[in-house]
Amino acid sequence: MHKMDLSKPFNTFVAKQISQISYFTLSIGLLSFIARQIAKDLTHYGFVTDNLNQFWADSQAFILMGAVIYIIATIFKKGVDIQNENDLTV
Repeated sequence: MHKMDLSKPFNTFVAKQISQISYFTLSIGLLSFIARQIAKDLTHYGFVTDNLNQFWADSQAFILMGAVIYIIATIFKKGVDIQNENDLTV
């Protein structure tokens, strides 16, 4: 947050950080969804996974949040391109 310049908010550092956050969020959601499916399959073999259900209840929310953050990252990348083009023309 210290590297953010409010006079020029669209820079490559912020765009990369937002993109990285979206990848991490999407990865958490997908791993949580896969773990929930594996735990569901393990119950057929007699394993008790009731205590684990609290940890991956929001996997779909993480996937949706990752998609929304990815769209914001794409907008920031386009903003960086427009700002750089504007700086060159002035």
